[in-house]
Amino acid sequence: MVLRSVPSPGIDRRTPRASPLFDRGLGKLPATLVVTAQCDPLRDEGEHHAKNLREAGVKVELRRYPGMIHGFFQMTGALQGSRQLHRELGD
Repeated sequence: MVLRSVPSPGIDRRTPRASPLFDRGLGKLPATLVVTAQCDPLRDEGEHHAKNLREAGVKVELRRYPGMIHGFFQMTGALQGSRQLHRELGD
C-alpha cells in the first residue's frame, strides 16, 4: 500500500499555525533560544526561523549541535550532545 500526502481542501499550509516561517508578527515574541542539530533535515528551517526572529528585532540565541540528529533532545541515555544540551539548559 502506498500512502500519499494529499492536500486537504481549505487547509493553508503557509499559515503561521502550520509553520512559524510564515509568521509576520514575530516582533512581539520574547527572547528566544533556537536549538538545531547538524544532521537534522529540518535544521535549515530552524536556522531560517532564527534569522527571521532577529530581523523582527527579537533577541535570539542559536545553538547548532554538531553531529546530532533530529530528536536528539530526548536521547540523553544514548547521546552526549543530548546530555550537554540538558546541562546547558539547566544552567
